[in-house]
Amino acid sequence: MKKSTKILIFQHNPMSYKSANGRTLAMFFSGTEAENLAQIYVSDMETDFSLCAHFFRISETAMLKNACQNGHPISQRQIFAETKVAAPTLTASAKKIPYFVKDYMTLVRDGVWRKNRWDTPELNAWIQEFSPDCMFFSAGNIAAEYEMVITLCKRYRIPLVMHIGDDYFTKKKYFPISMAAYQCRMQKCFAAAYEASGCIVAIGEAMKRATIARFGEKPYVVAMNAVSAQTHYRPYEHREPFQISYIGNLGINRIDTIFCLCEALECLNRERERFHLNLYTRSQFSNKILAQIHSYSCCTLHGAIDKEVVERVMEKSGILLHVESFKKRWKTILETAISTKTPELLISGRPILVIGPRYSSTVEFLESTETAIVIHTEDAKQIAQSIENGLSDQQQCQNRIEHAREIAVEYFSVEKTLERIQYAIQTAVGEMP
Repeated sequence: MKKSTKILIFQHNPMSYKSANGRTLAMFFSGTEAENLAQIYVSDMETDFSLCAHFFRISETAMLKNACQNGHPISQRQIFAETKVAAPTLTASAKKIPYFVKDYMTLVRDGVWRKNRWDTPELNAWIQEFSPDCMFFSAGNIAAEYEMVITLCKRYRIPLVMHIGDDYFTKKKYFPISMAAYQCRMQKCFAAAYEASGCIVAIGEAMKRATIARFGEKPYVVAMNAVSAQTHYRPYEHREPFQISYIGNLGINRIDTIFCLCEALECLNRERERFHLNLYTRSQFSNKILAQIHSYSCCTLHGAIDKEVVERVMEKSGILLHVESFKKRWKTILETAISTKTPELLISGRPILVIGPRYSSTVEFLESTETAIVIHTEDAKQIAQSIENGLSDQQQCQNRIEHAREIAVEYFSVEKTLERIQYAIQTAVGEMP
């Protein structure tokens, strides 16, 4: 990709080090000058102009408020976007939105976008001024966003690269009828964007296989968050009490697996404190779940942390944790998605503890590469015994740590990942007549 190639990005969160997908974008385009990057985004997270010089925020809240005002439709000429926004870091909350409510919120959000209220003179003038050579679209769960991307690409003849990190397109819903109809619409919109794309960036091999099987062959690269081979942490020390750290999202019922682990740690800590679990997350919880978290003496809930703090936490940790839900409702998602934390876990120089079902793409990868202590049960006693067994041989622990680092460099090095993204952009731009 030439240094002068100008890339327009559309993703829900802005490119930054404040969120997992924001960090992924920051890494993907770390080899591109900030002046040649522009991003349309939706959330109220803070932007980083050192990474991307041009931001345009489309506010769903503003669109919705105006759509509901006095019951009248809003004018497309009204402004619903601003070029910069800052917001405090999100932390755990006593309020939690049920999953069935989130489904209906998706319908509402799609309806707001579907009216093309995003299509303002301000946005179009901003795009024309930037004059992009390529659009990089991180696919989400709002069908109308796919329509927006296709509209803009056709209007300004912009080649498209689609980045797929989660499976929003193969799910089968039969009830309620509104969600079943929406899923059908979602699949059609995804198929249209897939067809329009000059190249696809898939988060993992499982995602690549799933989309090819469903929508046909395309030029593909597999890429996700990456790490530098020069990354080094303070040498691991095998000593109690072990500080276990979980860093990331605890949605889709991952908190249930955390509770199983807490029960196991309480058993292991009966005679003395041997393990303490620290949760660093921006996930929101109900009062009931918060009370359950606080009921465990072996567990402390922290808020979200930024990139610099993440590195300090990992260095102070004795064990790094990844968990997945055992609930079958999330099987489709887990089979194709791989955690963006995987490269950081592998390069950390710390033992990795993984608890989750075998069908999880992340769990399967860490188990097949023999880089982690992997547990496939929710039974607290079995979890406790597996932890004991996994840590009992210190030499085996050290060997696993060194092997994990080799795997991190082999699969997830920054250099190789940047080459893949460069290939995707070049492929898409080259296909545009």
